[in-house]
Amino acid sequence: MSGNGHVIEPFNEKEYEILEEYRLTEFTKIVIARNLISGATKYFVLEEKLNRKERELIKEVMNRLRYLVIKSEDYDIEKLIKRELMKVCKDKKVRQKLFYYIRRDYLGYGPIHALILDPNLEDISCNGVGVPIYVWHRKYESIETNIVIKDLEYLKSYIRSLAAKCGKHISSAFPVLDATLPDTGYRLAATLEDISSRGPTFTIRKFRERPFTITELIADGVIDPLIAAFFWVMIENKRTFMIFGATGSGKTTLLNALLTFIHPSMKICTVEETREINIPSKNWVPFVTRETYAIGERVGEVSLYDLVKVTLRYRPDYIIVGEVRGEEAYVLFQAMQSGHGGISTIHAENLESMMNRLLNPPMNIPPQLIPTLNFALHISRVKISNRVARRVLSVWEIHSVDSFYKLAEWDPVNDTFIHYLNKSEVLERVAEQLGQSKEELWEEVERRAELLDYLARNKIVEYNEIVKWVYSYYRDPHATLRSIGVHIPKISVRALTELDKVIAVSQEEEELKGNMSEEERRALVSKVRREIARRLRVER
Repeated sequence: MSGNGHVIEPFNEKEYEILEEYRLTEFTKIVIARNLISGATKYFVLEEKLNRKERELIKEVMNRLRYLVIKSEDYDIEKLIKRELMKVCKDKKVRQKLFYYIRRDYLGYGPIHALILDPNLEDISCNGVGVPIYVWHRKYESIETNIVIKDLEYLKSYIRSLAAKCGKHISSAFPVLDATLPDTGYRLAATLEDISSRGPTFTIRKFRERPFTITELIADGVIDPLIAAFFWVMIENKRTFMIFGATGSGKTTLLNALLTFIHPSMKICTVEETREINIPSKNWVPFVTRETYAIGERVGEVSLYDLVKVTLRYRPDYIIVGEVRGEEAYVLFQAMQSGHGGISTIHAENLESMMNRLLNPPMNIPPQLIPTLNFALHISRVKISNRVARRVLSVWEIHSVDSFYKLAEWDPVNDTFIHYLNKSEVLERVAEQLGQSKEELWEEVERRAELLDYLARNKIVEYNEIVKWVYSYYRDPHATLRSIGVHIPKISVRALTELDKVIAVSQEEEELKGNMSEEERRALVSKVRREIARRLRVER
């Protein structure tokens, strides 16, 4: 099957073994198959073909629509299409088929429309003229499709139409495009043949319509309840951290999931090049960068650096930068040094690479500011039983530019997490600020982990539902835990043990001194009980 400038290779059952097939629409089927000779996996888009009469009907409807759109000031294009289809075709199924093709070619994405519709794809790449379009499939990773754009002028025109959809411009004067598709929020990057020798190229980075929530990440094994609960406590207390990993490792996904824990009373400012962060709080100011099209000038451009500086005037509790790449990192670290909470992501393969990027141009973070960053989380794509998954490989506590402590790590043999979180120095400092013991705050982490484990086990994955549980816990933690069957005793076993030890020591002292009355002894016991209750934050 071929169109104006592109070719869709038909599926030959004799040459391929079907691995998987599924439908996207009534007229679109996806077949993923392995070549019997080469063993290569290929992604086939199979659409129900139009006959000659159906193509003529589409032309007729589009000619009518052009006249109607010019004549009408206020119109719903899809309603107009359906109305005109009713006039020219009485067969309901044929009308639906015609509507699919009109929507695909005139309102949608033409040759890659099915790829946009497929929720299993993370990335769509056209690497030039005459080269098959490639996709990144959640299950099969990078695979070739049966779609090839053959004509240079068609590809240039197609990329310009994508730019127009985004309200952007691409030309020989500005041959690079970075934009967001308006109806989906997907990220688009494109170049023209002026700078790419194979011809014009584009890549569309897809995101789920509903981002992964923290309970889904827990259920999938990306992170476990204890690590998530630890960062819940840290976020509530304005600690700072960065998530690092390679491209497509899930940094933004993890960031979005952890931001569910932000306290509703906090004021948040986010800074991004493309809107990806979503926060449940109403007290949130999202900033997005702006490009300039002035040749050789920066007139009207608003960069990440400019926006991070602007956020400081808003007095936020937290400044969140979608990804640090340049001089904006220095401003973020200065903000964290002055008491603001700070969170960001950064491209790096390991902790050493992350530190090298932060310390060297263009970020140039002074070594003395590095301890301002409390934690670093490393997330990566890994292979587990021949399937690709994402895992938080390690959690680090940053003490200085060359001193780090590993708080948690992923065990690839058992696909579990090993924890040293309760040894965190930052946990101890937070406990001191709250007037608690480190043990008491660790118990709080464990209680929150129980809640998150309950939500994950009971498949409570909708974003709004999770936010309700988190806010409920902030309002009344004990009532929230009781509602899931977790009872907090009035005095814990550990508290009673400590009390017994203190009373035993007091009695020995009384016997040695011989001058403590019964009334004084009771007063001492009462004082000890109050002190333990205060330190352990238990109900009395």
